[in-house]
Amino acid sequence: MNNKFEVSRLTKALMLVSGIGAITGTGYAAVTGSQTGSAISLSDGTTLIADLSSGGGRYGILVPKATTGTVAVGSGSTVRVTDADHFAQGIILNSDNSSLTADKLTINVSGKTATGIELNGNKSSADLGSGTSVSIVGTGDGFADGITISNASSLVADQLQISTQGTSGVALHISGYGSQANLGDNSVIQTNGTSSHGIQIDALSGLASEGSSTLTANHLTINTLGNSSQGINIQENSSVDLGSNSTIITTGNTSAGIWNLGNLTADHLTISTSGTTSAGLSVRDNGEATIGAGSVVSSAQSGGIVALGDSATVNFFGSEEERNTVQSAGSYAVSAQSAGSTINLENTDIAINTADSMGLGLWATGGTINGSGLTITGSADNTIGVYAMADGVVNLQDGLTIDMGSPEGIAMATQHNDGYSPSVISADGKMDINGSIESLGGLIDLNFTSGSLWSGSAVSDNVNGGHLNVNLTDSEWRIASSSTLDNLQLSNSLVDLTAATDDNTYSTLTVANLSGTGNFALRTNLAGDGEGLNNIGDKIVVTESSAGVYGLTIENRGSAVTTGNEVLTVVETPDGIATFKGNSEVELGGYVYTVNQQGTNWVLSSSKTEDSNSAVTPLPADTDTASDTAAATDATTVNNGDVTPASTADTTSPGTAADSERQSVITSSANAGAQFLNIGYLMSYAEMQTLMQRMGDVRQGKTEGNVWLRGVDGRFSGFVNGKLSDFSLNYSGYQFGVDKRISEDLPVYLGLFMGMTEGSPNYNRGSGTTKSEHFGLYGTWLNDAGYYIDGVMKFNRMRNQFSVNDTQNNAVSGNGVSSGMSVSLEAGKKISFSSNGAGFYLEPQLQFTAGHQNGSSVRASNGLNIDLSNYKTLVSRADLVAGYEINQNDYKLNTYIKSGMMREFSGNASYALNGSTEKISFKGNGWNNGAGVSAQLSNHTVFLEADILDGQRFNQRQINAGYRFSF
Repeated sequence: MNNKFEVSRLTKALMLVSGIGAITGTGYAAVTGSQTGSAISLSDGTTLIADLSSGGGRYGILVPKATTGTVAVGSGSTVRVTDADHFAQGIILNSDNSSLTADKLTINVSGKTATGIELNGNKSSADLGSGTSVSIVGTGDGFADGITISNASSLVADQLQISTQGTSGVALHISGYGSQANLGDNSVIQTNGTSSHGIQIDALSGLASEGSSTLTANHLTINTLGNSSQGINIQENSSVDLGSNSTIITTGNTSAGIWNLGNLTADHLTISTSGTTSAGLSVRDNGEATIGAGSVVSSAQSGGIVALGDSATVNFFGSEEERNTVQSAGSYAVSAQSAGSTINLENTDIAINTADSMGLGLWATGGTINGSGLTITGSADNTIGVYAMADGVVNLQDGLTIDMGSPEGIAMATQHNDGYSPSVISADGKMDINGSIESLGGLIDLNFTSGSLWSGSAVSDNVNGGHLNVNLTDSEWRIASSSTLDNLQLSNSLVDLTAATDDNTYSTLTVANLSGTGNFALRTNLAGDGEGLNNIGDKIVVTESSAGVYGLTIENRGSAVTTGNEVLTVVETPDGIATFKGNSEVELGGYVYTVNQQGTNWVLSSSKTEDSNSAVTPLPADTDTASDTAAATDATTVNNGDVTPASTADTTSPGTAADSERQSVITSSANAGAQFLNIGYLMSYAEMQTLMQRMGDVRQGKTEGNVWLRGVDGRFSGFVNGKLSDFSLNYSGYQFGVDKRISEDLPVYLGLFMGMTEGSPNYNRGSGTTKSEHFGLYGTWLNDAGYYIDGVMKFNRMRNQFSVNDTQNNAVSGNGVSSGMSVSLEAGKKISFSSNGAGFYLEPQLQFTAGHQNGSSVRASNGLNIDLSNYKTLVSRADLVAGYEINQNDYKLNTYIKSGMMREFSGNASYALNGSTEKISFKGNGWNNGAGVSAQLSNHTVFLEADILDGQRFNQRQINAGYRFSF
């Protein structure tokens, strides 16, 4: 056994020294040294350790130039070459038409200068099978190349792995016309070192007749780690097809993902670069790249895609199902940077995320960018979505979305450069743009089709013949701040100036030429410094020509401090040809305003109505009313409907002195809130009625005491009071009382009562609720001669609520609470036409009622403050009752009719709308009529009365019914 072992070891050593090869024995892998010749063959699994040098460096396998060579290294073989002081070469085919075949080959080469495989002979070939690995380490300052294919040679491999470490090397170099490589599926290439490209392909040598140099791969992965190390460098007359799902990653500075001067195709391609000046895809000179769906290009510090050259072209086409993506945190995402360069984008999402400097989403400087179905996102502070300068052109269409994070960001802009024609940006189709558009020495034309939305401002400086033209069809423009453009054409679209990003600054839209049909939304500060002085608001200014029909929607603002007399210009035109009209009346503060033409302009001024109370004598000021001081300083004092303009009023403006027979109109919320005054007055009037309405015919039973319950149901309508209008009140309620006669000798009854009345007011544009809770005391004296005196004192607490719609159908609500007191004194005498008191009779009656209601404040939900004054009332009533009475033992029946007059002698009140005072009065006369019946059976009395009042101020219809038990 020992002799056999020694012989075997000696044989292997001799073979390694001679370089002939190794023959495996049973159980041992073959080991051999460097191989030279034209026919080299290694068994499967052979390990070749280089031991020979040529030209000063070691090599593994060498086919000299003299004779065509054939190299077959079997499957699973390994070639190792190490020379720390010289160059080291793995496999070199210098002879023309030579060939190399292998499978799962491993090549490890380390040297001062190192290379793995070189196909130098003309039309040589290498088939590396599947799973071959090439690892190259350059230890010195020389290059480290993985595989070099030149002189129309070819390489075929699948799942090839190439790794290089060293400077100035190329992992896979395809050089010369006709040279080609097919890397099959799932190959991986990595370099680590300065100026070490992953793949370089060129046609810098050879004959053009051999055709372009080519690379074909699928699911290829390339990763370069050093500076100036491109993923793929494609030179002129070279073609690369990366198939699907290839990935290219570079981390060094000045390390483009793909540098292309030739022709590139791929889909589902991923390119990622991290270093400075490291574009993801850079197409130069006459290069062309066509990248299909599902592809992503990202750059952490540089551009995503750039085209630079006389005819450099990039086609980056995503699909609706698989969109493409470009991401950049550098200076640009996509850029065409020279005349003749073109980038075509489809269904692509572009994100520009530059932090410390300016970043551009699409940047055309001299070149052209065409886009369809694009989404561009960025930040408001550091990025611009689309930028064109120095003859640059950008054409966009079909489903464009730009979101710069805020309307104050810049979505599109042009730059003027001396010596260049205006740059061009055009966009056509459905668009969703969040960001402003600035035409600075450029030509921007935007055609927003149905369903589009633009949030941002516009700037056009007209430098170098530039312009900004906008066409909106069934779309909306939300203006962020004051804007200027040249031509604005609307078709059933909205321009919303209320969308300004600064609520405290008003916007002016300046348009040279306006045409079409649409709507504008505006805000106003109508009061200004007070009384309309220095007032301001959003405004439309047309400087050259106007045409078309437009609606104006001006925001209602209940908190505005207005008086009803202000005037504000909202539209200025040079010719007055266009037509502007309000889409609704405008509620500002407590008053209603409308849009009116004034010359060639349109103004917002008070809506006026005929003074329905002009025939009523003006009332003197109520010195007890809390609002008198405010009324004295009001620009316009309204006394019972008579309007007196202030001395500073603009008599040429609508709604001022020229309209002395007309008065301003208050808003629906002002009307509803101020109607609380009327409600309080009317509810108190309904509660303070006559003795007979309260207790029935007390004279039918002169017992010691009574317990009674009264119910009432009625309606007030036709209330006319200053500017208050369109009001009615349905009400119902009850009263409960008890009283006791003082003594048998003195026919005086003293009693207490309490009750509640609820109402349902109906306003011009809504409704409300009211509830009055009250209690009081009363005293009644009556004698056998038919005289009676009835006195009542009542205290009440009233709660009111309203809910109305304003002129723009916004819901507005408010509520208020007040308390009051009333006293009544009624006297009368029954005059019977029979000695026993039965039969026909007449009864004159006289009543005086005095009351005081406290003021209150109502804050409507729209910001309107309505301050209601307190007021006093003094009502007199004179009636004549004619009746017929039947007295039969315990049964008594009294039927009657009545008629008379009432008059309010006081009742001056006021309300202030955000401090602007309006006066009203309850003064007036009325004619009341009624009919009733009271029936007594033993100690039980029931009574019923129906009344009608037709008054100067209001009308009343009421049914009153009750029950009294006497004991």
